[in-house]
Parts: sequence; C-alpha cells; structure tokens
Amino acid sequence: LLTFLPTHEDSCLILTDTHYGGIPARPHADGIDGSAWKDGVQINSIEDIEHRAPIRIDSRLSIADSGGQGTFRGGNATATVYQFTQQGNVSISDDRQNGHPWGLFGGTPGARSNKYLTKKGGEREELASKSEHVAVFPGDRLTYNSPGTGGWGDPLQRSIESVREDVARGLVSTQSAKEDYGV
Repeated sequence: LLTFLPTHEDSCLILTDTHYGGIPARPHADGIDGSAWKDGVQINSIEDIEHRAPIRIDSRLSIADSGGQGTFRGGNATATVYQFTQQGNVSISDDRQNGHPWGLFGGTPGARSNKYLTKKGGEREELASKSEHVAVFPGDRLTYNSPGTGGWGDPLQRSIESVREDVARGLVSTQSAKEDYGV
C-alpha cells in the first residue's frame, strides 16, 4: 500500500494505491499476474492517479521471472515508477520484502518486493517495507516492485507450449525457459 500526501497548503489530495503481487499458482492453473484480484479489486489506473494527484506514472510493467517456476507458474509482480510533481510525503506498508513467497510441490518461490526512491539529483535510497512520511520533491521517482508469487509443481513438467507462450508474452525470459523449464 502506497499513500501520498502533498504538503502544499492549498492541497488536500491524498492518493492511496494498493499493490498486490500476483495470485499464487494452483494445482490446476497458473497464478494471476500483476495486481488484479477477483471481484474488481485492483490497483488504480494510471489515468486516475495522474488525474487525482500530482504524480506522473513513468511506467507500470509486469516483471518477467518474478513468479515462481512450476508446472503452473506463480503470478508475476508489477513494477510501477511514480514521478512526483509536487512536494509531499509517501508512506508504504508492504509485505514480502524480507521473505520470498513460497512455492509448493516442487514449485519455486516468487520474487520479493522492493522499493527505492531516486532523488532528482540521482541519489538512490532503498526503502523499508514499512516506511512512514518519506519526504519527496518534484522530480523524485519512487520505484515500487510488488512481490511475485510461488509456483506449483515441478517446472520441468510445464508444457512446452505454455513456456513458449510465456516467453512470447514477456512473462518468462528465454534464459529462465532454458534453465528452469528445460525448453
């Protein structure tokens, strides 16, 4: 969860953006990539964020290989880069930065989350999973990588066609296809 509160006296805008990892793999299906869960729970759209808050979204992408490998692949994480256009404070409440989301029955763990702030001048600071009232200024960028989720089952049992499709969609790298899936 990311919360941004501008410090400008005339502004009362508050932005809260929820970051889920994916959904873990199941015994019969891959996990769900990114930040969408059932029943309409999802992260804010880029357009909504930019309309409601003094923030520009530089990018929001799926992170290849962040979901655990398995017969059924864990859901990939999402990387969002926020650029602040007004001074304010950011607070973060996140999990899975210190421990990997586990895999089951031979599936590998998903990637851990991480967050870092890049100041306008280029200085980079890693942020803790629980960070409160971090001062940000125009031109600063926050990179927020959500966690991936664990895979289910032996990766060598994943169908070749599924691995090829994952590579074509940018969800799995060619290196992981070769090394982890044997394709």
